[in-house]
Amino acid sequence: MNHASFTIKEIAYYIYFSVMLFAKGIGLYDGMTVYNFCLVFATGMLLLKMAMDSYTIREAAWIAALAVLGIIVWQKSGEKGPFLYILLIIGMKDIPVKRVFRLGFAVWGLAFAMQLILALTGIRTGAVMAHEKLGLGHILRWSLGYPHPNVCHISYVILIAFLLYVLPLEGKKLIRATVLCFMGNLYVFLYSVSYTGFLFATIYLAGNLYLNLRANRTKAENIMLHALFPCCVLFSVAGPIVLHGKLFEICDKILNSRFSLSRRYMRNGNWSLFGDRQLPIREESLNYTLDCSYTYLLMYGGIVIFSLMCLGYCLMIHRYIKNGKNKELAIVFGLLIAGISEPFLFNTAYKNLSAIFIGNFLFELLQKQECGSLRICLLKRKNRKTEFFFLRRQDGAIRWLQAKIREKKTLLAGIGAAAALLAGGVYAVSAEQPDSIYILRQGSDRYEEIVYLDAEHLPETFNSRIVSYKDPETPMYEFRGNMLTVEYVRGIISSGLCAGAVFPILYLTYLCFTDRKDKKQIG
Repeated sequence: MNHASFTIKEIAYYIYFSVMLFAKGIGLYDGMTVYNFCLVFATGMLLLKMAMDSYTIREAAWIAALAVLGIIVWQKSGEKGPFLYILLIIGMKDIPVKRVFRLGFAVWGLAFAMQLILALTGIRTGAVMAHEKLGLGHILRWSLGYPHPNVCHISYVILIAFLLYVLPLEGKKLIRATVLCFMGNLYVFLYSVSYTGFLFATIYLAGNLYLNLRANRTKAENIMLHALFPCCVLFSVAGPIVLHGKLFEICDKILNSRFSLSRRYMRNGNWSLFGDRQLPIREESLNYTLDCSYTYLLMYGGIVIFSLMCLGYCLMIHRYIKNGKNKELAIVFGLLIAGISEPFLFNTAYKNLSAIFIGNFLFELLQKQECGSLRICLLKRKNRKTEFFFLRRQDGAIRWLQAKIREKKTLLAGIGAAAALLAGGVYAVSAEQPDSIYILRQGSDRYEEIVYLDAEHLPETFNSRIVSYKDPETPMYEFRGNMLTVEYVRGIISSGLCAGAVFPILYLTYLCFTDRKDKKQIG
């Protein structure tokens, strides 16, 4: 059995990263007591790790400057998102990127699976909204445990980014994995109905295919790749101010009014070096939100940190294009494009995986520019390693499982298909259809026919589904029509997919206990 060795400071960093990632992965958000506890604990582990690091004068100067900059921005604007990403970046010294992504995939995958299971079983659904979508009138949009349906879909994008980076995929295997990820994209869209989330997942999958299958790119292609990030920034920051008339209206419509909101902030806000807490737009209405990551960082973070961000990404992208780091480029470009209409790149969402690459790139750059032999270390200790034993691909149990999957793949596919068809059919026949669906008024964009419902004193003839409820005094809406049909179809598809996934796994588990001799021979 093989083993992997970790230094104590590595373990401290992985604990920090896992806690922060899992907190966001299960839908916690800034301001919640549990989230604040996770933030304090994780930051403590990161500081412990950094205290055990040994720094050159140049490294220490950069770390101190970035940390002070993050604190100043936080104090002036009240936004801690940029500071959290600075902590992630300056803690990446001597941390292998691949290990961070393997850990991230395990943590984020577990959190996403938990959210999905809890949502489908009705235990923790998260925000549920009723919007006019797909030309069907009002239908439900499920966030599957997350604060918003858009957040749910972006969380799926992060999941497949972790997955495709970790797996060693090439050629046909990469194409098959991409098809499966796109099918997952369709399934998540079935519930989130997030156009932007679906689009960004598609862009990332297509970009990942292009970058990894197109090994020998021309100079023209590389020039366009170099220009992609500056175009994202210029379009986001200059576009709302420079564009006018019909062209502005088209862009604003495509981005769901985000251009208008960015224009409001940039025209009414105070442009400053380190951000501003008192933006006039906040006093006008609590409903205005700044969904563009670049405008968000410029207005709340300030010109200094925005300029450093632009410089860092330009340098890193140039290095990655030069060195052929295509997996990394796919993630970076996918997230940077998403930042045009999503705020998660620099806020407290903790979904910007490209910050991991920025941290790694920063310390690689600094290590090539050593200035003297003097080093700084707060906690001097031997760089001892702790060994953890893990099952790897070449270990007996894993090889046995791979062999069984190859041997039984036709049977497993048949079991999955049969279980899916049976479960979907059973749901289609047995599911009771409600007369209507009730949802809280605050979760809908509808503005008429308010009703009040007392859930504790319902008539015996009541045959409606209550999706969200607070109390008898809180206004609600009652929906009929296509919403009921969409929920029925969702139930059929989810029942089939769950059964199609669970029964092959149960069969493999059965084989684990029955084919012991075969397993020993392979091991």
